[in-house]
Amino acid sequence: MKMLNRTFFLISFLVALFAFGMKINVFCQKDKEAAPPFNEFTASINRAIIYNNAGNYEEKIGFGADVYRFWFEPKWINLIAGVSYNNYLLFNKYGKFSSDPSAEYLSDIRYRLHNLSFPVAARFNIGKSVKFFTELGIFLNYNHYESTKGTKDSKLVKHTSAPAEFLFDTGGTAGIGLKIPLKKNGLMVKVYYHQSIWKTGVVNLSFGYRIIK
Repeated sequence: MKMLNRTFFLISFLVALFAFGMKINVFCQKDKEAAPPFNEFTASINRAIIYNNAGNYEEKIGFGADVYRFWFEPKWINLIAGVSYNNYLLFNKYGKFSSDPSAEYLSDIRYRLHNLSFPVAARFNIGKSVKFFTELGIFLNYNHYESTKGTKDSKLVKHTSAPAEFLFDTGGTAGIGLKIPLKKNGLMVKVYYHQSIWKTGVVNLSFGYRIIK
C-alpha cells in the first residue's frame, strides 16, 4: 500500500509540475509585468554511476522532475537555480542489502534512492534562434528516502530508511543542451552530469518547457 501511495504521489507530482508551468504561462501572458517564480520545467531520465562498486550493483534507468528559475535570458550568460526530484535505481542479482556485516544476503535486489537536489549554475549560450549552451555549477542533495527489495527463500524482503543513511550530499555539475524557440516561449533538451563527493555520479537527460515572455 505504501508503494502504491508513493507511486501515485510521484505521478501526481510530475503532472502538477507541468500543469503549474502552463498556469504560470497563462498568468504571465495576462500580466506581463509579473515575473514567474519558476520559468523552466523539465522531466528527466537518469542513470546513477557508482565508482569502486564493491557491491556489484548494476545501474538502471530512473526518472525525475525539475523546476528552475533563470535570470538574464537575453545575455550570453545566465544564472539558473532550482529544485529537482530524482528517483535512482540499482539492481543486484545476489548480495547484501547494506554494508553492515550482519546484513542478510538476498537475491534480485532493487535499491531505490529518492532525493531532492538544489542546483545553482552558470549557463553559457551560443547562437541566435536555436541556442547551444553549456552549464557549470554546484548542487546540494537531500536524500529523503531509500528502499531495498529482494527475495530470500522465495519470500520478499524489504528494508526502508527515511531519511536515507547518507542524508546530505554535495558536488559539482556540468551540462550541455539546446534551447529551441516555440512562439513566445521555448523548449529545451539538456544532458548533465552530477559528480558527488561520495564517489558517485549521475547522468541525466532532461526535456523541458521554458517561459521567456
